[in-house]
Amino acid sequence: MSSSQLNVAREDLGEETIAENLGLSPEEVAKWMVRQELDQSEEGVLFGHRIVFADDTPKSILEKAGAEEGELYVIISSGLYA
Repeated sequence: MSSSQLNVAREDLGEETIAENLGLSPEEVAKWMVRQELDQSEEGVLFGHRIVFADDTPKSILEKAGAEEGELYVIISSGLYA
């Protein structure tokens, strides 16, 4: 990953990019996502973005996004950005 790609990866992803990567519509992302966080090691190695959903997000949305059973987040790997 080049330094310019790394800088882009460390910024927040837009709702459309998140939607494309998770199989959701931008409207679903706007309605149910509460925040996004960098998913990185203690040494600063970037793995991707953690997309956190609201407590009341329907199970169907979480499943569609690929969340594990009982979890309110998914991780978009830095190598998978659309």
